[in-house]
Amino acid sequence: MGNIIVAVLAAALIIGIIVFAVTKIKRGKQTKCKKCKTRYSFDTDVSYEIIGTVSARNGTDKKAELRCKCSKCGEEKTFIKLFPSQRINGGDKVVNLNVENEIREYFKK
Repeated sequence: MGNIIVAVLAAALIIGIIVFAVTKIKRGKQTKCKKCKTRYSFDTDVSYEIIGTVSARNGTDKKAELRCKCSKCGEEKTFIKLFPSQRINGGDKVVNLNVENEIREYFKK
């Protein structure tokens, strides 16, 4: 019985690591210039516009259109991403989040 528990925990850990790595790779593609691989700076290379609100499983997300212009080579990219704006914690308490801070953090990682 103990071996089964250890195997399940090991499998869960491996799956968690894979999900983390895939998320990191996907984010890296969006936060770096496709042409020269320079990381975008939120303060100088990124502008955004909130284009909608979406209900999420545990709160509300804002749909943002992000426009990135590489300060090194001038390559431009636009994409849409959801960012949390409200979350409901365990006790049904609503927590409001600053969307700009969420976007800024996205480009830091």
